[in-house]
Amino acid sequence: MMLSDDSMKCATAEIAPFIHELVHDVPALQAVLDQHLQDFGELLTHLFMGDVARWAAARAEISLDDKEIDKLLSFFESRYATSNIWVKNLINVSFIEYLGYESPLATRFGPQMREAYVELWEYLSRLAVAANDATVPRKKPWWRK
Repeated sequence: MMLSDDSMKCATAEIAPFIHELVHDVPALQAVLDQHLQDFGELLTHLFMGDVARWAAARAEISLDDKEIDKLLSFFESRYATSNIWVKNLINVSFIEYLGYESPLATRFGPQMREAYVELWEYLSRLAVAANDATVPRKKPWWRK
């Protein structure tokens, strides 16, 4: 099913304020946004959220005890609980899924984000089993230990 132009305008109208608030609440992301805009000439929200995920993963490799990561995850947790489907989809598809299976960052998620993370990876694991796809990890994940 194709989204109509009106649907896409609605999604953009809902996501743009979220991105603005994100960069306002996590000022370290301003450089990430500036680079994104320089590279693409416009805000491509799902690609930008992938940039945010890479930024967070890189910081987490240095230390999970990072105030900027705390700000980011706190922002996502608060918005995930109250956001519309467009913002939740943006977080799920372009942040949580990008982080990957057993991401150390996921251990820092609050309850809303943790639930989304678990649902996503359980769903992807079921798909992999159904498709007999050996590339998806089958070991017991950290949230089931």
